[in-house]
Amino acid sequence: MILDSDGVVKYLRGDPRVDAMIESEILQAGSRLVVPSVVLVEAARAGITRDLLEDLGKDVHELVPVDVARAHEAAALQTYAAREFDREVGVVDALVAAEALRRTPAIVITSDPSDIRLLCDSAKRVAIWRS
Repeated sequence: MILDSDGVVKYLRGDPRVDAMIESEILQAGSRLVVPSVVLVEAARAGITRDLLEDLGKDVHELVPVDVARAHEAAALQTYAAREFDREVGVVDALVAAEALRRTPAIVITSDPSDIRLLCDSAKRVAIWRS
């Protein structure tokens, strides 16, 4: 299970819907909670404090850095969206999608599923849940 920025924000603010989604997948189904580190930038911009962001590291199974391979995968997804759909997709969404595609079957919790769905559409093994 991969959280995008809104998923992180809602999780850290104790949103009951996001908490229930995570509980059902992580505790009951044995999935892993993964957060691409780049989403922390948007979460901080949304008002999440440094202390809460640092606490997140204790709750997630993996806080994934952006390495060269992931950067290239995200760039390829952005190029695909621009070329095939004439649509500009943000860096964070592209990195979240790239991480989901690395971990299929995967679930992405996001408030705006359209870009993630567009980028992961060919991979039928990525489920997108609205936060």
